[in-house]
Amino acid sequence: MNQYDVIVSGASVAGLYSGYKLAKAGLKVIILDRREAIGTPVRCGEATRNRREIERFFPYDESYIARELTGLAIHVNDSQELSVEIPDTGVILKREKFEQYIADLAIKAGAKLKLITTVTGLIEEKGTFLGVKSTIGDIGGSFIVAADGAESFLGRSAGLTCHLKPRDAYTALQYRIKSDKFNDGKMHFFSGSESIPNGYIWVFPKGPGEVSVGAGLFGSHKKGEKASTYLDTFIAKHYADSEKYMLISGCAPIDIAPKQLSKANLLIVGDAARMVNPLTAGGIMNALEAADVMGDAIIKSHKTGSLKPLMRYSKKLSGTPRFIQKAFYVMKELYAKSPDSEIIETVRSAATFLAKADRSKLFKIPVTALFPMIRLYAGRFIKWIPWLIRD
Repeated sequence: MNQYDVIVSGASVAGLYSGYKLAKAGLKVIILDRREAIGTPVRCGEATRNRREIERFFPYDESYIARELTGLAIHVNDSQELSVEIPDTGVILKREKFEQYIADLAIKAGAKLKLITTVTGLIEEKGTFLGVKSTIGDIGGSFIVAADGAESFLGRSAGLTCHLKPRDAYTALQYRIKSDKFNDGKMHFFSGSESIPNGYIWVFPKGPGEVSVGAGLFGSHKKGEKASTYLDTFIAKHYADSEKYMLISGCAPIDIAPKQLSKANLLIVGDAARMVNPLTAGGIMNALEAADVMGDAIIKSHKTGSLKPLMRYSKKLSGTPRFIQKAFYVMKELYAKSPDSEIIETVRSAATFLAKADRSKLFKIPVTALFPMIRLYAGRFIKWIPWLIRD
């Protein structure tokens, strides 16, 4: 049985960055993924935060950046209600190139990448994990990183997570469309009972003459209701004569990350650990931030020969980052149940909340940022306060 310091299951953003960070620190790393190629199929809208934030983890490279974002626009039932210029909002990625770039960094740092390889089980003995079973045989490892997506087979096998419930899933699909309509550098969001109840439609600028148009629904919804129905109606109205291609579908967890993120020498990260913003269903930056903290814990544990540093990973992520995630979960619940007249104020409150983040370090937002939302929802928000501050 081949032996490694770290086995990483999953070669998307969280897994690749984990592999890169740990290999750069001198650990012997193998990254396993069942896909045939890095970065495909693309499973997201590809929007993330700005270059400076990406550069906290590795040098940014223009090869994986498709478009600069300049702000956002909110439309309620096709009527534009709010348009905001936000300098340095973020970027639209070329997601496949972004992941390939991180994979190249990991390989250059010494990590081994093995594709078309499915992890089928854990090798466990006396309360610790000796490695994994896979379609290429048993692989031994001192540490195991589960970065294997929303349904995380390893996370469930270790008892850290369970199957994703329908109410905690954000189901979405997206087309690339040849058009310059709503292609002004802003992220355009369409909501409202007529456009798409219990979710939103987005139009993101991809490049000159090209946009990404998608739709997603929050959790459980009416029987037979599908994001594709609302998306097809929207495209027929706004892009009937435009060429559409590259259908992308996906499912993101919009649950709350568990407090316990490790068991013995196994750790979960990224979508596998439910590290997604419940309101936006975005998770790229959350995955990088969590993998960075996790990597430091593994490196220290490897140096000291003790598993105690791994507990600090859970402790650090279960503090402010988990509270922020819970706050966005509340916003999502309130947004999904808001009448059309309140949608703009809901989004404005969320934007105010996010704007107060110290984006130079792991999510740090003052509690006072919650005040606009408290004022907006009054009684409806109060019932959530015990849950927000609990745990």
